[in-house]
Amino acid sequence: MSEVITYETRQEILAFIVAYRNVLPYCPTIREIGEAVSIKTPSVVKYHLDYLARLGYLDWLENQARTVHATREGNRIVIQILVTEFEQRLQKDLPLRS
Repeated sequence: MSEVITYETRQEILAFIVAYRNVLPYCPTIREIGEAVSIKTPSVVKYHLDYLARLGYLDWLENQARTVHATREGNRIVIQILVTEFEQRLQKDLPLRS
């Protein structure tokens, strides 16, 4: 059975990598990323990492473990995602003023 992958999955991958690196002194493995976003197949995680790298949001050192990290642009995107989520929550939860 193929896994359903969405735009939101890529956002989650990017946000997880940023959060992981902010908490720990090293980067996550492909398996750790997959576990965090409920992807069982490492090759599917790698596909999304490659996609995010092509967009300029991620980078890593080839053939070296635990080097995947968000670029400056990737960090900016994560902040934008969080701001948008909070704006949506506020718009939903707060009464409109006239």
